[in-house]
Amino acid sequence: MALNMDSRSSSGWRPGVGTMTVMMNMLTQNNLSNLVWEFITGQMTFPDVNSQNFKSPFAFIDTRVQLDPSIKPSDGRYKAHICAMASKMSYENAERIRNTVRGYWNMEFIEFFNCWEAFQKEYTTQGFIMSDKPVESGEAELVVVAFRGTNDAYDAATDIDFSFFELPGVGAIHAGFMKALGMQTDGWPKEIEMSENRPYAYYLVRERLREILQKNPKAKFIATGHSLGGALAVIFPVILKYHGEDELLARMEGVYTFGQPRVGDAALGRYAEELLDSTTRRYFRFVYNNDIVTRVPFDDNVFQFTHFGRCIYFDSLYRARDMNEEPNENYFDPRYTIPKQMDAMWELYRSFIIGYWKGQEYEESMVMKMMRAMGMMMPGCQTTPSGLQQHHQVGIPHGRSEHPRLLSNGLAAPKRKEGGHGLCGSWCSFFFFF
Repeated sequence: MALNMDSRSSSGWRPGVGTMTVMMNMLTQNNLSNLVWEFITGQMTFPDVNSQNFKSPFAFIDTRVQLDPSIKPSDGRYKAHICAMASKMSYENAERIRNTVRGYWNMEFIEFFNCWEAFQKEYTTQGFIMSDKPVESGEAELVVVAFRGTNDAYDAATDIDFSFFELPGVGAIHAGFMKALGMQTDGWPKEIEMSENRPYAYYLVRERLREILQKNPKAKFIATGHSLGGALAVIFPVILKYHGEDELLARMEGVYTFGQPRVGDAALGRYAEELLDSTTRRYFRFVYNNDIVTRVPFDDNVFQFTHFGRCIYFDSLYRARDMNEEPNENYFDPRYTIPKQMDAMWELYRSFIIGYWKGQEYEESMVMKMMRAMGMMMPGCQTTPSGLQQHHQVGIPHGRSEHPRLLSNGLAAPKRKEGGHGLCGSWCSFFFFF
Protein backbone atom coordinates (compact mmCIF):
# COMPACT_ATOMS: atom_id res chain seq x y z
CA MET A 1 0.00 0.00 0.00
CA ALA A 2 1.45 3.36 -1.02
CA LEU A 3 0.98 6.47 1.07
CA ASN A 4 1.31 9.86 -0.55
CA MET A 5 2.95 12.00 2.09
CA ASP A 6 2.17 15.24 0.30
CA SER A 7 -1.52 14.61 -0.23
CA ARG A 8 -4.09 16.98 1.24
CA SER A 9 -7.83 16.62 1.22
CA SER A 10 -10.93 18.46 2.28
CA SER A 11 -11.50 15.82 4.97
CA GLY A 12 -9.23 17.73 7.30
CA TRP A 13 -6.09 15.65 7.70
CA ARG A 14 -3.01 16.70 5.83
CA PRO A 15 -0.47 13.90 6.25
CA GLY A 16 2.48 16.10 5.41
CA VAL A 17 3.85 15.21 8.83
CA GLY A 18 6.15 12.68 7.20
CA THR A 19 7.17 9.08 7.12
CA MET A 20 8.53 9.15 10.67
CA THR A 21 5.08 9.90 12.12
CA VAL A 22 3.53 7.05 10.13
CA MET A 23 6.26 4.68 11.33
CA MET A 24 5.73 5.75 14.95
CA ASN A 25 2.01 5.06 14.59
CA MET A 26 2.77 1.66 13.08
CA LEU A 27 4.98 0.79 16.04
CA THR A 28 2.43 1.89 18.63
CA GLN A 29 -0.47 0.12 16.91
CA ASN A 30 1.52 -3.11 16.40
CA ASN A 31 4.47 -4.82 18.00
CA LEU A 32 7.89 -4.88 16.36
CA SER A 33 7.88 -8.62 15.64
CA ASN A 34 4.57 -8.37 13.78
CA LEU A 35 5.88 -5.47 11.72
CA VAL A 36 9.01 -7.40 10.77
CA TRP A 37 6.93 -10.46 9.79
CA GLU A 38 4.54 -8.35 7.71
CA PHE A 39 7.49 -6.71 5.97
CA ILE A 40 9.12 -10.05 5.18
CA THR A 41 5.88 -11.54 3.86
CA GLY A 42 4.96 -8.42 1.90
CA GLN A 43 1.75 -7.91 3.89
CA MET A 44 2.65 -4.63 5.56
CA THR A 45 -0.21 -2.13 5.73
CA PHE A 46 -0.09 1.51 6.72
CA PRO A 47 -2.32 2.99 9.43
CA ASP A 48 -5.37 5.00 8.45
CA VAL A 49 -4.29 8.62 8.88
CA ASN A 50 -7.91 9.69 9.37
CA SER A 51 -8.72 7.25 12.18
CA GLN A 52 -9.06 8.20 15.84
CA ASN A 53 -6.05 6.02 16.64
CA PHE A 54 -3.67 7.93 14.37
CA LYS A 55 -1.55 10.38 16.35
CA SER A 56 0.15 13.57 15.27
CA PRO A 57 3.78 14.15 16.32
CA PHE A 58 2.50 16.29 19.21
CA ALA A 59 0.52 13.35 20.60
CA PHE A 60 3.77 11.39 20.86
CA ILE A 61 5.46 14.32 22.56
CA ASP A 62 2.69 14.59 25.16
CA THR A 63 0.47 11.53 25.58
CA ARG A 64 -2.01 13.15 27.99
CA VAL A 65 -5.58 13.61 26.78
CA GLN A 66 -7.51 13.97 30.04
CA LEU A 67 -8.45 17.32 31.52
CA ASP A 68 -7.08 17.94 35.00
CA PRO A 69 -9.98 17.00 37.34
CA SER A 70 -8.62 19.31 40.03
CA ILE A 71 -9.20 22.39 37.85
CA LYS A 72 -12.92 23.10 38.22
CA PRO A 73 -15.01 25.63 36.24
CA SER A 74 -14.86 27.97 39.25
CA ASP A 75 -11.04 27.89 39.17
CA GLY A 76 -9.38 30.96 37.63
CA ARG A 77 -7.23 28.61 35.55
CA TYR A 78 -10.14 26.69 34.04
CA LYS A 79 -10.61 28.57 30.77
CA ALA A 80 -6.87 28.73 30.17
CA HIS A 81 -6.58 24.99 30.84
CA ILE A 82 -9.43 24.15 28.46
CA CYS A 83 -7.91 26.40 25.79
CA ALA A 84 -4.44 24.92 26.24
CA MET A 85 -5.78 21.39 25.79
CA ALA A 86 -7.93 22.42 22.82
CA SER A 87 -4.95 24.15 21.19
CA LYS A 88 -2.88 20.99 21.57
CA MET A 89 -5.71 18.78 20.32
CA SER A 90 -6.20 20.96 17.22
CA TYR A 91 -3.14 19.31 15.65
CA GLU A 92 -4.93 15.94 15.52
CA ASN A 93 -7.25 14.64 12.80
CA ALA A 94 -11.01 15.18 13.00
CA GLU A 95 -11.90 11.73 14.35
CA ARG A 96 -9.27 11.84 17.08
CA ILE A 97 -10.48 15.27 18.16
CA ARG A 98 -14.11 14.12 18.15
CA ASN A 99 -13.28 11.05 20.25
CA THR A 100 -11.26 13.06 22.76
CA VAL A 101 -13.76 15.89 23.21
CA ARG A 102 -16.70 13.53 23.66
CA GLY A 103 -15.07 10.53 25.28
CA TYR A 104 -12.48 12.11 27.58
CA TRP A 105 -13.63 15.67 28.16
CA ASN A 106 -17.37 14.94 28.24
CA MET A 107 -18.03 18.00 26.09
CA GLU A 108 -19.84 18.60 22.82
CA PHE A 109 -17.80 18.31 19.63
CA ILE A 110 -19.48 20.64 17.14
CA GLU A 111 -17.36 20.74 14.01
CA PHE A 112 -13.92 20.28 12.55
CA PHE A 113 -13.11 22.85 9.89
CA ASN A 114 -10.59 22.54 7.07
CA CYS A 115 -10.49 25.78 5.15
CA TRP A 116 -9.30 27.05 1.81
CA GLU A 117 -6.74 29.78 1.29
CA ALA A 118 -7.39 32.02 -1.70
CA PHE A 119 -3.75 32.84 -2.42
CA GLN A 120 -2.00 29.47 -2.08
CA LYS A 121 -5.15 27.77 -3.38
CA GLU A 122 -4.81 25.01 -0.82
CA TYR A 123 -6.54 23.79 2.35
CA THR A 124 -4.22 25.52 4.79
CA THR A 125 -6.29 26.39 7.88
CA GLN A 126 -7.75 23.85 10.28
CA GLY A 127 -9.34 23.85 13.69
CA PHE A 128 -12.45 22.80 15.55
CA ILE A 129 -15.38 24.12 17.56
CA MET A 130 -16.67 22.60 20.80
CA SER A 131 -18.97 23.56 23.66
CA ASP A 132 -19.40 22.63 27.29
CA LYS A 133 -22.97 21.36 26.72
CA PRO A 134 -24.95 20.15 23.68
CA VAL A 135 -25.81 23.06 21.40
CA GLU A 136 -29.28 21.72 20.65
CA SER A 137 -30.15 21.76 24.35
CA GLY A 138 -29.94 25.55 24.36
CA GLU A 139 -27.99 25.37 27.63
CA ALA A 140 -24.42 25.72 26.39
CA GLU A 141 -22.49 28.39 28.28
CA LEU A 142 -19.03 28.17 26.76
CA VAL A 143 -18.05 27.70 23.11
CA VAL A 144 -14.38 27.24 22.19
CA VAL A 145 -12.96 27.87 18.71
CA ALA A 146 -9.47 26.37 18.45
CA PHE A 147 -7.27 27.20 15.45
CA ARG A 148 -4.48 24.80 14.51
CA GLY A 149 -0.91 26.09 14.51
CA THR A 150 1.95 25.51 12.09
CA ASN A 151 1.78 21.92 10.87
CA ASP A 152 3.55 21.67 7.51
CA ALA A 153 5.46 23.54 4.81
CA TYR A 154 2.34 25.38 3.64
CA ASP A 155 1.79 26.74 7.14
CA ALA A 156 5.47 27.66 7.33
CA ALA A 157 5.05 29.65 4.11
CA THR A 158 2.26 31.54 5.87
CA ASP A 159 4.49 32.24 8.87
CA ILE A 160 7.38 33.71 6.88
CA ASP A 161 5.23 36.00 4.75
CA PHE A 162 6.33 39.08 6.70
CA SER A 163 4.61 41.58 4.43
CA PHE A 164 1.93 43.87 5.87
CA PHE A 165 -1.67 44.25 4.80
CA GLU A 166 -2.97 47.69 5.72
CA LEU A 167 -6.53 47.57 7.03
CA PRO A 168 -8.05 51.07 6.94
CA GLY A 169 -8.76 52.44 10.39
CA VAL A 170 -7.19 49.39 12.03
CA GLY A 171 -3.49 49.11 11.25
CA ALA A 172 -0.99 46.95 9.42
CA ILE A 173 -1.40 43.19 9.91
CA HIS A 174 0.83 40.23 8.97
CA ALA A 175 -0.33 39.37 5.44
CA GLY A 176 0.36 35.65 5.77
CA PHE A 177 -1.89 35.35 8.81
CA MET A 178 -4.62 37.39 7.12
CA LYS A 179 -4.57 35.07 4.11
CA ALA A 180 -4.74 31.99 6.33
CA LEU A 181 -7.73 33.42 8.20
CA GLY A 182 -9.67 33.89 4.98
CA MET A 183 -8.77 37.20 3.38
CA GLN A 184 -9.95 37.40 -0.23
CA THR A 185 -7.94 38.58 -3.21
CA ASP A 186 -9.90 41.85 -3.03
CA GLY A 187 -9.41 42.30 0.71
CA TRP A 188 -12.01 41.75 3.44
CA PRO A 189 -15.57 42.07 2.10
CA LYS A 190 -18.12 41.67 4.88
CA GLU A 191 -20.06 38.96 3.07
CA ILE A 192 -18.97 36.51 0.38
CA GLU A 193 -20.46 33.64 -1.55
CA MET A 194 -18.65 30.62 -0.17
CA SER A 195 -18.39 27.18 -1.74
CA GLU A 196 -19.30 24.31 0.59
CA ASN A 197 -16.18 22.46 -0.53
CA ARG A 198 -13.89 25.46 -0.18
CA PRO A 199 -14.86 27.41 2.94
CA TYR A 200 -12.79 30.27 4.33
CA ALA A 201 -11.96 30.11 8.03
CA TYR A 202 -13.15 33.53 9.18
CA TYR A 203 -16.45 33.39 7.31
CA LEU A 204 -17.17 29.78 8.28
CA VAL A 205 -16.42 30.28 11.98
CA ARG A 206 -18.40 33.53 12.07
CA GLU A 207 -21.44 31.81 10.56
CA ARG A 208 -21.21 28.87 12.98
CA LEU A 209 -20.94 31.20 15.96
CA ARG A 210 -24.01 33.11 14.84
CA GLU A 211 -25.98 29.86 14.68
CA ILE A 212 -24.69 28.49 18.00
CA LEU A 213 -25.12 31.68 20.00
CA GLN A 214 -28.61 32.25 18.65
CA LYS A 215 -29.66 28.84 19.98
CA ASN A 216 -27.87 29.31 23.31
CA PRO A 217 -28.65 32.71 24.85
CA LYS A 218 -26.31 32.19 27.83
CA ALA A 219 -23.33 31.08 25.75
CA LYS A 220 -20.14 33.04 25.21
CA PHE A 221 -17.23 32.05 23.01
CA ILE A 222 -13.46 31.92 23.29
CA ALA A 223 -10.95 31.97 20.43
CA THR A 224 -7.71 30.12 21.08
CA GLY A 225 -4.69 28.59 19.39
CA HIS A 226 -0.99 27.81 19.59
CA SER A 227 1.68 29.45 17.41
CA LEU A 228 0.06 30.27 14.04
CA GLY A 229 -3.26 29.25 15.60
CA GLY A 230 -2.80 31.89 18.29
CA ALA A 231 -2.18 34.53 15.64
CA LEU A 232 -5.42 33.59 13.87
CA ALA A 233 -7.31 33.59 17.17
CA VAL A 234 -6.33 37.17 18.03
CA ILE A 235 -6.87 38.52 14.51
CA PHE A 236 -10.35 36.94 14.35
CA PRO A 237 -12.06 39.47 16.69
CA VAL A 238 -10.21 42.33 14.97
CA ILE A 239 -11.89 41.43 11.67
CA LEU A 240 -15.21 40.97 13.47
CA LYS A 241 -14.91 44.55 14.74
CA TYR A 242 -13.85 45.77 11.30
CA HIS A 243 -17.06 44.27 9.92
CA GLY A 244 -19.18 45.79 12.68
CA GLU A 245 -20.09 42.46 14.29
CA ASP A 246 -20.80 44.05 17.66
CA GLU A 247 -23.40 41.46 18.66
CA LEU A 248 -20.89 38.64 18.27
CA LEU A 249 -18.16 40.59 20.05
CA ALA A 250 -20.50 41.20 22.98
CA ARG A 251 -20.69 37.43 23.38
CA MET A 252 -16.92 36.93 23.28
CA GLU A 253 -15.52 35.72 26.59
CA GLY A 254 -11.89 36.12 25.59
CA VAL A 255 -8.90 35.26 23.44
CA TYR A 256 -6.30 32.84 24.84
CA THR A 257 -3.12 32.36 22.82
CA PHE A 258 -0.07 30.19 23.47
CA GLY A 259 3.31 30.77 21.86
CA GLN A 260 1.77 33.41 19.60
CA PRO A 261 3.98 35.38 17.17
CA ARG A 262 3.61 39.11 16.63
CA VAL A 263 0.76 39.88 14.25
CA GLY A 264 0.93 43.58 13.37
CA ASP A 265 2.19 47.09 13.96
CA ALA A 266 1.66 49.60 16.78
CA ALA A 267 -1.54 50.96 15.22
CA LEU A 268 -3.07 47.49 15.24
CA GLY A 269 -1.93 47.13 18.84
CA ARG A 270 -3.82 50.24 19.92
CA TYR A 271 -6.92 49.11 18.02
CA ALA A 272 -6.81 45.60 19.51
CA GLU A 273 -6.19 46.83 23.07
CA GLU A 274 -9.20 49.12 22.84
CA LEU A 275 -11.27 46.23 21.51
CA LEU A 276 -10.13 43.50 23.90
CA ASP A 277 -8.91 45.15 27.10
CA SER A 278 -10.51 48.59 27.39
CA THR A 279 -12.91 47.71 30.23
CA THR A 280 -12.43 44.03 31.04
CA ARG A 281 -9.35 42.03 30.26
CA ARG A 282 -10.22 39.56 27.53
CA TYR A 283 -6.85 38.92 25.90
CA PHE A 284 -4.47 36.44 27.53
CA ARG A 285 -1.18 35.81 25.73
CA PHE A 286 0.88 33.02 27.29
CA VAL A 287 4.62 32.88 26.72
CA TYR A 288 6.91 30.09 27.86
CA ASN A 289 10.48 31.00 28.68
CA ASN A 290 12.70 31.31 25.56
CA ASP A 291 10.10 30.32 22.97
CA ILE A 292 11.45 31.79 19.73
CA VAL A 293 8.03 31.95 18.04
CA THR A 294 6.78 34.61 20.46
CA ARG A 295 9.74 36.80 19.54
CA VAL A 296 9.17 36.91 15.76
CA PRO A 297 8.69 38.77 13.49
CA PHE A 298 11.10 41.18 15.13
CA ASP A 299 10.09 44.35 16.92
CA ASP A 300 12.54 46.74 15.26
CA ASN A 301 12.72 49.55 12.71
CA VAL A 302 12.94 47.07 9.83
CA PHE A 303 10.07 44.69 10.58
CA GLN A 304 7.97 47.05 12.75
CA PHE A 305 5.93 44.22 14.29
CA THR A 306 4.98 44.62 17.93
CA HIS A 307 3.04 42.71 20.57
CA PHE A 308 0.11 44.39 22.28
CA GLY A 309 -1.59 43.88 25.60
CA ARG A 310 0.18 42.19 28.47
CA CYS A 311 1.57 38.67 28.50
CA ILE A 312 1.52 35.94 31.11
CA TYR A 313 5.09 34.75 31.14
CA PHE A 314 6.24 31.39 32.53
CA ASP A 315 9.90 30.80 33.24
CA SER A 316 11.56 27.39 33.25
CA LEU A 317 10.31 26.75 36.79
CA TYR A 318 6.76 27.42 35.54
CA ARG A 319 6.54 30.57 37.65
CA ALA A 320 3.84 32.86 36.24
CA ARG A 321 4.21 36.62 35.94
CA ASP A 322 2.03 39.26 34.32
CA MET A 323 4.32 41.43 32.16
CA ASN A 324 4.24 44.05 29.42
CA GLU A 325 6.68 42.03 27.33
CA GLU A 326 8.65 38.82 27.74
CA PRO A 327 12.40 39.11 28.50
CA ASN A 328 14.80 39.04 25.53
CA GLU A 329 12.00 40.24 23.30
CA ASN A 330 13.93 39.87 20.04
CA TYR A 331 15.62 36.55 20.96
CA PHE A 332 19.11 37.28 19.57
CA ASP A 333 20.21 39.72 22.27
CA PRO A 334 23.80 38.54 23.02
CA ARG A 335 23.30 39.20 26.74
CA TYR A 336 20.91 36.24 26.86
CA THR A 337 23.11 33.73 25.01
CA ILE A 338 24.52 32.02 28.09
CA PRO A 339 21.30 32.19 30.15
CA LYS A 340 19.36 30.61 27.27
CA GLN A 341 21.90 27.80 27.06
CA MET A 342 21.69 27.23 30.80
CA ASP A 343 17.90 27.15 30.57
CA ALA A 344 18.12 24.51 27.84
CA MET A 345 20.39 22.39 30.05
CA TRP A 346 17.98 22.76 32.96
CA GLU A 347 14.96 21.85 30.80
CA LEU A 348 16.68 18.67 29.65
CA TYR A 349 17.50 17.75 33.24
CA ARG A 350 13.98 18.71 34.35
CA SER A 351 12.44 16.36 31.77
CA PHE A 352 13.96 13.41 33.66
CA ILE A 353 12.91 14.52 37.14
CA ILE A 354 9.57 16.27 36.72
CA GLY A 355 7.68 13.00 37.20
CA TYR A 356 9.24 12.67 40.66
CA TRP A 357 9.03 16.38 41.36
CA LYS A 358 5.41 17.10 40.39
CA GLY A 359 3.84 13.67 39.94
CA GLN A 360 3.82 10.75 37.53
CA GLU A 361 1.21 12.38 35.26
CA TYR A 362 3.79 15.03 34.34
CA GLU A 363 6.42 12.54 33.20
CA GLU A 364 7.74 13.65 29.81
CA SER A 365 7.87 11.20 26.92
CA MET A 366 11.10 9.99 25.35
CA VAL A 367 10.26 12.02 22.24
CA MET A 368 10.04 15.15 24.37
CA LYS A 369 13.34 14.33 26.06
CA MET A 370 14.94 14.01 22.62
CA MET A 371 13.54 17.41 21.67
CA ARG A 372 14.90 18.89 24.88
CA ALA A 373 18.31 17.57 23.89
CA MET A 374 17.96 19.11 20.42
CA GLY A 375 17.05 22.38 22.10
CA MET A 376 20.60 22.57 23.41
CA MET A 377 21.64 23.65 19.91
CA MET A 378 19.04 26.43 19.65
CA PRO A 379 17.21 27.08 22.91
CA GLY A 380 13.54 27.89 22.47
CA CYS A 381 13.13 26.21 19.10
CA GLN A 382 11.88 22.99 20.73
CA THR A 383 8.89 24.62 22.46
CA THR A 384 5.75 22.67 21.50
CA PRO A 385 2.09 22.46 22.57
CA SER A 386 3.10 19.68 24.96
CA GLY A 387 3.74 22.11 27.79
CA LEU A 388 0.65 24.24 27.33
CA GLN A 389 -1.45 22.63 30.04
CA GLN A 390 1.67 22.16 32.18
CA HIS A 391 1.78 25.93 32.59
CA HIS A 392 -1.59 25.91 34.33
CA GLN A 393 -1.25 22.61 36.19
CA VAL A 394 2.22 22.89 37.71
CA GLY A 395 2.62 26.63 37.17
CA ILE A 396 2.88 28.76 40.29
CA PRO A 397 2.70 32.53 40.76
CA HIS A 398 5.98 34.36 41.14
CA GLY A 399 5.41 35.65 44.64
CA ARG A 400 1.99 35.45 46.27
CA SER A 401 -0.70 32.91 45.36
CA GLU A 402 -2.22 35.06 42.61
CA HIS A 403 -1.91 32.68 39.67
CA PRO A 404 -5.69 32.25 39.21
CA ARG A 405 -6.08 36.04 39.18
CA LEU A 406 -3.62 36.26 36.30
CA LEU A 407 -5.98 34.09 34.31
CA SER A 408 -9.28 35.66 35.30
CA ASN A 409 -11.15 38.37 33.43
CA GLY A 410 -10.24 41.64 35.05
CA LEU A 411 -7.82 44.52 34.75
CA ALA A 412 -6.79 44.12 38.38
CA ALA A 413 -4.31 41.37 37.50
CA PRO A 414 -1.03 42.09 39.32
CA LYS A 415 1.56 43.94 37.26
CA ARG A 416 4.94 42.45 37.96
CA LYS A 417 8.21 44.26 37.81
CA GLU A 418 9.40 43.76 34.24
CA GLY A 419 12.41 41.64 33.41
CA GLY A 420 12.52 39.79 36.71
CA HIS A 421 13.69 36.62 35.02
CA GLY A 422 16.50 38.61 33.46
CA LEU A 423 20.02 37.27 33.32
CA CYS A 424 20.00 35.47 36.66
CA GLY A 425 16.70 33.58 36.50
CA SER A 426 18.17 30.97 34.18
CA TRP A 427 21.06 30.29 36.53
CA CYS A 428 18.69 30.05 39.47
CA SER A 429 16.49 27.56 37.66
CA PHE A 430 19.46 25.40 36.70
CA PHE A 431 20.80 25.20 40.22
CA PHE A 432 17.34 24.85 41.81
CA PHE A 433 17.95 21.21 42.72
CA PHE A 434 21.67 21.39 43.48
